[in-house]
Amino acid sequence: MIRWNRLLTGVGITAIILSGCGTAQNAEQQKNGSTQPQTEVAKTKDKKTETVHSNVSKDGSVNPNSKNNKIVASKQQTVRLLEQKISYNQNGTKKEETAFLKHSNNDAYSLYVLPEYELSAEEPNRDIIALKSNGTIFMRIETLSDDLDMNSAKETMKTELSAINSGVKEIQVPQDDFFQNAIAMEVQKDGDVVTSYIIPDSGIKIKLTLYTKQDLDNRDAFLQMAKTIYKEKGMN
Repeated sequence: MIRWNRLLTGVGITAIILSGCGTAQNAEQQKNGSTQPQTEVAKTKDKKTETVHSNVSKDGSVNPNSKNNKIVASKQQTVRLLEQKISYNQNGTKKEETAFLKHSNNDAYSLYVLPEYELSAEEPNRDIIALKSNGTIFMRIETLSDDLDMNSAKETMKTELSAINSGVKEIQVPQDDFFQNAIAMEVQKDGDVVTSYIIPDSGIKIKLTLYTKQDLDNRDAFLQMAKTIYKEKGMN
């Protein structure tokens, strides 16, 4: 009888010890604010959040070469910031201003527009960004078909510029991924400068035509805005 009492007493003590360990562990977890499974979920959520932001460039657009585009693609309407800083050169002076996100009414794309300029629709597949203080200084943005033939487009562009002046010259495009495989031509007449770009690999095939002046050079401002063009969901 004494033997069984000792055995039961030992079992009771062991149960109390184990119960105490479990209580201490739970108390420690409660002290830290979560249990182990919740901590793992939180870590997973943090990783997903980091993944989303790792796909977003400084200009607020999604990195087209990222392996994680599937995560960002579903949120592309919300990750693009409403404004961003744009640096540009104007007549040899470097400037930086806050540009604001604008959406085309003609095509499914958005871009950042500097406050001195205004985006408006010209005709189907064509938009205009014009200097508010001088409407003769503007950039035409034309979206092109996916089956664009570069040789034919180049000849058309040269013909259009030749109508202004026969002295059309091919110019070097900026060293930027946006202008990869792009071609550019320029012509000048009576102080006016007209520059055309065909850009096939920016995510959208586009043609830019810049109308500026020698004494009021807005070309870099236009190009910096154009570099923020981003194709949105629903565009063919």
